[in-house]
Amino acid sequence: MKVLSFVKTAAVAALMLVGASFAAPAQAASGTWSDIAYGPAIYQSRWQYNSGWMAAPRSIPTRATVSSVYWSVNFINYIPANQYVYINSGPTYWGPIGLRGSASLGFGVSAKQSFRFSFMNTSWPVRVFRRPVYTGDHQLVINYNY
Repeated sequence: MKVLSFVKTAAVAALMLVGASFAAPAQAASGTWSDIAYGPAIYQSRWQYNSGWMAAPRSIPTRATVSSVYWSVNFINYIPANQYVYINSGPTYWGPIGLRGSASLGFGVSAKQSFRFSFMNTSWPVRVFRRPVYTGDHQLVINYNY
């Protein structure tokens, strides 16, 4: 009889352990990816110029969404008046943004997509700059949850 009560106790303990593991809430996971984009040179006002695309690594889970971003944008020679910078993911623009900063995002934007920086000078009327505005390397850090 002692063997039977031991088996019953072990079975109950195993069921309780399995039940406890199902009852525990799933832990949210998070991660970070970053990339650097270069350019562009800006030649005139009232025209959108874009940096190169910064692509997410393939290892990012499909369900990952952006929780926050950090950025750093560099101008090499000078920054003209009325110059605006945006973070561009194709259909979505965030901004205007400063040269450096961070923001929390809760819009369900996929962290697996590509991003780039878009530059627009709003001076009116349209004018060609005497000297092109050269931009340098720009960093984007994407923090995500899944």
